[in-house]
Amino acid sequence: MNINEIDTIKKPIVIIDKSLDFYNDKVLFPEKLAEANKMLREVGLPDFTKLELERKEKEAQKTSADESTPTD
Repeated sequence: MNINEIDTIKKPIVIIDKSLDFYNDKVLFPEKLAEANKMLREVGLPDFTKLELERKEKEAQKTSADESTPTD
């Protein structure tokens, strides 16, 4: 597919510079990476299932409150 054939209104044209492949195997910020790994070891990732359940409960409470409120 040619760039001219792409519908630019619906899709942005992104051209990736091949010279950036030089950085594929390099760690650019080793201090930041070490700090992030340390934080992940100590704290860990959040429990996304728990967060999703809390969000759904809040939505359910909101919709039930909206349904119980009379509209005149």
